Amino acid sequence: MTFNYDTLLEQALDAVSKPYRLFPHRFSEIYDYAATVDASREEVVILKMHGSVDWFDKTAYNELSKPVDGYTPRIAANHPVFGTNAGIIVEPIVDGPRFSEDYLTKLYRVKDPTPLYDSVYWWQCAPFLLSPSHSKLLYAKPLSEFWQGLGRSGGLNLGFGIIGYSLPVYDDYACQAIYKIAQNYQEYEPDFELGGRVKRPVRIMDLRSTESAKKDLQKTYQFMERKRTEYWYSGLCQDGIEWFMA
Repeated sequence: MTFNYDTLLEQALDAVSKPYRLFPHRFSEIYDYAATVDASREEVVILKMHGSVDWFDKTAYNELSKPVDGYTPRIAANHPVFGTNAGIIVEPIVDGPRFSEDYLTKLYRVKDPTPLYDSVYWWQCAPFLLSPSHSKLLYAKPLSEFWQGLGRSGGLNLGFGIIGYSLPVYDDYACQAIYKIAQNYQEYEPDFELGGRVKRPVRIMDLRSTESAKKDLQKTYQFMERKRTEYWYSGLCQDGIEWFMA
């Protein structure tokens, strides 16, 4: 899960040819009220909880580009992302069978958004982003699938970590999700073992150079069980990655 808008995670995984997807579940079959999960692929799941700078919602374009009295609006050809003259490659952020009402099918990813943002027409479209605010719930429906079920997550995971997230007080929904996942992780079967691996402490990584800053971070995450929480204060570095993944 990431609350950032950038594409650094995707670029890093592409660089090492690591398969990943940008949605919670891939399905092999869709039924009226249920679906069969496709677990045949091994891939990293990245959930961009606040959207991404390279995601664009096609809903408005679909409405505005419909022919009216035989006339096709110019937006159908000239839209900088979806128009026939756009000259850039877009792809859905989901793939495989999906429910017909699935809003994620309306979100598209521009694999390389650089030409788009370099264009003089970039102002005609805006990436799909959720503002980290108290009112996020009012327009978060397109990404609701990312948030559903988080209250039950964490209990049977073997690892849980947080990198560089200050848990801002103005984003109640993120706070609630992280709190519940951490609570499930630390309280439900704390000695859970699977395949010779056991649950490790929660690991929180940040860059904090002073004692007061370190205490502030600990205060931010004071809801964590102290005996089962470890901190790294030297930022993201090779030693920190090895500590985080150990």
